[in-house]
Amino acid sequence: MSLVVARYHEITLKRGNRARFAAQLVANMRRATADLAIGRIGDLHGRLVASLPDESLWPVVRERWSKVFGIANFSLAKTMPLESPGAVPDWAPLAGAIVDELRDRRFESFRVVTKRADKRFPMASPEVSAAVGGLVQDATGARVDLDGADLTVTIEIVPGEILYSVEKVPGAGGLPVGVSGHVAALLSGGID
Repeated sequence: MSLVVARYHEITLKRGNRARFAAQLVANMRRATADLAIGRIGDLHGRLVASLPDESLWPVVRERWSKVFGIANFSLAKTMPLESPGAVPDWAPLAGAIVDELRDRRFESFRVVTKRADKRFPMASPEVSAAVGGLVQDATGARVDLDGADLTVTIEIVPGEILYSVEKVPGAGGLPVGVSGHVAALLSGGID
């Protein structure tokens, strides 16, 4: 199943208002794609996740959500179940799925970046990146470049599943429209 994973950062700074700001951001995202068949948008450990039943809608979602204030960045992601949270999985199926996503892309170098929202997972993020990156490198022949890679593969480990994506689209950033108060400005022409 395809998902759109949107990440925000300034909302988390607003301690007592985080839930209200996130709800406003979801409403703004929903409004931007009201005419599209997008599933529920929910909060999943500090990221907003929307199901995308029809992947052909991705270009339209990409164009519209890149203009929504409050989104730092977002990705078209796929999900893979995580059978046992305490055990290290076989990384071959995940690496194979990532290689399938990369088939139509041209790149000479890549890197894998892992984030663990589920801290019960037994491997550290750099270990996951190295394990999956080694398998992807074997399959593609591309070199690993941690600083100036042509392509970044993102893996996010959340309770019960692994989200992975091969593209990160920048958002407009900032705070969501509708969370600030009103401002009045008085300007003088210098004749007073």
